[in-house]
Amino acid sequence: MAEGDPKVFPVSPLLFLPETVGEFAVYLRQGGRLVLYVNKQETFTRAHRDRLMDSGVERVFIASQDREGYDYYVQMNLGRLLSDESIPLEERVQAWRQASASIVKDVFQEKLPRPLSKKRFSDVLALVDATTDFFSNPESLRRIAKFINHGFSLYHHAIGVMVLTVSVLHACEGVSRREMVDSCLGAMLHDMGKTRIPAPVLGKKPEHMSEEERGMIHSHPMMGAGMCLQMPVSKLTQDIVLFHHERHDGSGYPSGLLGEEAPLPVRVVSACNVYDSMTRNLPGRAAKRPYDALSTMNARREYYDPQVLRRLIMVLANAEIA
Repeated sequence: MAEGDPKVFPVSPLLFLPETVGEFAVYLRQGGRLVLYVNKQETFTRAHRDRLMDSGVERVFIASQDREGYDYYVQMNLGRLLSDESIPLEERVQAWRQASASIVKDVFQEKLPRPLSKKRFSDVLALVDATTDFFSNPESLRRIAKFINHGFSLYHHAIGVMVLTVSVLHACEGVSRREMVDSCLGAMLHDMGKTRIPAPVLGKKPEHMSEEERGMIHSHPMMGAGMCLQMPVSKLTQDIVLFHHERHDGSGYPSGLLGEEAPLPVRVVSACNVYDSMTRNLPGRAAKRPYDALSTMNARREYYDPQVLRRLIMVLANAEIA
C-alpha cells in the first residue's frame, strides 16, 4: 500500500486500548509505504502499544473502507478513552467529537416516527454518560470550543446545546448526576420534533413564514415530547424537550411557564439553545460573535433565569469563548 494512498486515514495510536479488538486493520508508515501492523479482529495488546510509543510513532493508518468499524470501536470504548488521562486531552476531545457527530447524526436521520432501535438508544445513553463526566473538566470545553459551532444541521445544534448545558449545570449547585445525565439527553433531543417539519419551512426566516408555517415551528416541542414517549426516558428529559422554548417572564411556548415553574435544567437548556443558535451560521443568517450574542441575550434578560445567564457567561469566559 503506497504512502500517499488516499484510501487510508491517520489516527493516534493512543486511541487503541490494550486487549481490545477492532473491525479494522492498523497500518504503519515505513520507507514510504504503509505496512500491516495489526490485522482486523486481532487483539491490540499492550506490547503493540508500547512498541509504537518506544518508536515515537505518532500516527498509524486505517483503510477508509474500515471507517465504520473504527467509528464503532471509538463509540464502544468512548467512556474508557475519555477517562484515560494517559491519553492527551486533545486526542480525547477528537475521539469525543468523532463519536458524538456519528451518533447524533444517526439519531436525527432515523426514519421517524419509528422509535430508535434499542442499539441506537444504547449508543445514545453511552455517549450522554461519557459526555456528562468529560465536560465536568472546564478544559474539555475550552478544547472543544473551536468545533462546537461548526455546521448548521439539527444534529450540529443538538451537540452544541448538549455541551453547553452540561457545562453550565456543572457550575450549578445541587444538581445530581442522574439529573445531569437526563438533562444532557434532553439537550441532545430537544429539537427532535423539527425532524417532522418540512425542510423548506425550517429554512425560512420567521418574517417570511405564513401563520400556518409559524404554527408548525411552534408545534415542534410538542411533537418532540410525543416522540420521547416512544423511548425509555425520564420525565425531566421529556420536560426539557417540551419546554425548551419557555421564557422566564412567561412569554414562551407552548405553556407560558413563569420563572421557576420550569425546572432548572429546562431553564439552562432554554438559554443554551438561544446562545448556540445565535452563534451558529444558519442558511440566510450569519453567526453572531460570542460577545454580541451574550449582549443580545442580556438586552432581553427578562427571557432568562438571571442565575442561569450569569453561569452561562461565567462558563464561556472560563473556556475563553466570550
